[in-house]
Amino acid sequence: MKKWLNALRKYMRNMEISCILEIDCGTPKKAEIINEALRVDNEGYMESKAEGSVIKARANSENFLSLLHTLNDFLSCLLLAEESIEGINEINR
Repeated sequence: MKKWLNALRKYMRNMEISCILEIDCGTPKKAEIINEALRVDNEGYMESKAEGSVIKARANSENFLSLLHTLNDFLSCLLLAEESIEGINEINR
């Protein structure tokens, strides 16, 4: 059993995992603002761009845990950026 587990670990070390997210922000302006806000935190971990009202983001990693951590950080920052925009909109009404 140990040989099998060691072989799996060795195989997974040479693996690259990708995840692509598409987030519809409702409007092109909101997508652009949120994407710009996320850009600082994404550097080196995620690539993203606004296309119309959609943010398209891609993450690459060599292991699952690292990818999950990157996605968690990205989604947390996305939520914060969206909540900030909503808060500003409420103030301006």
